[in-house]
Amino acid sequence: MIASLGYILGAALCRVLPRGALYRLAHLLADLCYLVRRSMRRAVRSNLRVVLGEGPSESEIARRSRRVFHNFSERMVDFLRLGTISPEELEQTFVIEGEEHLRRAREISRGSVLFLTAHMGNWEWGAAWLGLSGDLQGVVARRHEARGVEKLFRRRRGAFGLTVLEERRSAPGVLGLLRAGSSVGMLVDRDVTREGLDARFFGRLARVPRAHVSLALRAGATILPGFVVVEPGGRHRLFFEPPLDPRALGGVRGGVEACLTVLEKYIRRYPEQWLVFEPVWPGAA
Repeated sequence: MIASLGYILGAALCRVLPRGALYRLAHLLADLCYLVRRSMRRAVRSNLRVVLGEGPSESEIARRSRRVFHNFSERMVDFLRLGTISPEELEQTFVIEGEEHLRRAREISRGSVLFLTAHMGNWEWGAAWLGLSGDLQGVVARRHEARGVEKLFRRRRGAFGLTVLEERRSAPGVLGLLRAGSSVGMLVDRDVTREGLDARFFGRLARVPRAHVSLALRAGATILPGFVVVEPGGRHRLFFEPPLDPRALGGVRGGVEACLTVLEKYIRRYPEQWLVFEPVWPGAA
């Protein structure tokens, strides 16, 4: 109930306050969360230590960890703002790099594309943009515990033509869409289902997802990595990497390792926009 009321209040504020004021309020809440949610704070710091290596001091890690919390709070504001902006306004915020990779991926498998991304930048706006353009039909997402919040999330995503597939039960829906020549988006930087495999990620063993590769193989789909990064002033840069054919990558493990290489590239480049609040490498804390 409290979570639902919080989202309802946030959505109402997005209709009356400018973006700057909303971000400032979000930062205050993020700072409070940073102070009281010690497990989340430890997880972010632990993950950043691995991503950034041995160079940064503990004070630098702390500063950048707080920025992760701020970025996440801004992205929550942005998600609620989706109900207040027009499709034209959304489209105008985007700059696309690598659009030829999107076209190539659709050609290779006749529209059957599994979009691969991470909890990075503004992935919700990226999905909305792709939904508006007709390039994305479904997204895999974790179900929120609060029924009211889950309804809000589905309504927001559905407004952009996206079918929401619950993460833990998504395999049949993903296969159905891909085999029908449609596209599905998945976030693959956390092994939420605990059905992944152990692989080297930033040089350390981590438990990582495998479903995206196995589903693409079963459906004959192409994997297309894409990442939405938020730039100063609110502009969004959507990067598409060259498509990956899982059939040519040596099976599931080879495909997972190829995907991890792409993830590392963008997480290393934009570590403060990697918004993961659970330890990816538990032994690194």
